[in-house]
Amino acid sequence: MTHRNTIQKKIIMEALKSAGHPTATELLEIVQEQDPAISRATVYRDLNLFAEEGSAQRITLSDGETRYDANIKPHAHARCVCCGRIYDVFEDKVSFMLGEEDLGGFEIYSATIEFSVKCPACIAAEKSPAS
Repeated sequence: MTHRNTIQKKIIMEALKSAGHPTATELLEIVQEQDPAISRATVYRDLNLFAEEGSAQRITLSDGETRYDANIKPHAHARCVCCGRIYDVFEDKVSFMLGEEDLGGFEIYSATIEFSVKCPACIAAEKSPAS
């Protein structure tokens, strides 16, 4: 089934690419700043379409919220325990966990790996003298 490539879809995808790992509600707010006429239903429908066709990932991390990621390459995620920001951790950094080892006969189709971290910005903020 082919889907029309509308201006709204392009706006939503570009916002998704620049937003990191937003929830649908967060992405709606970003998109409506650019085009207030884009409805909640359009954003939700297009996010689901992107996930179904493989142009975005639907992920659920430890906060329990469904988030969307325009990066479809295999990767894990790291969430800063201080600021809550989510970072991508690429396969070369976690390949030891996703190696070719025998896992008892299982075939792996997907994995969700999330690290709890303190990000460099929060570490630097802690170390800088109070103003």
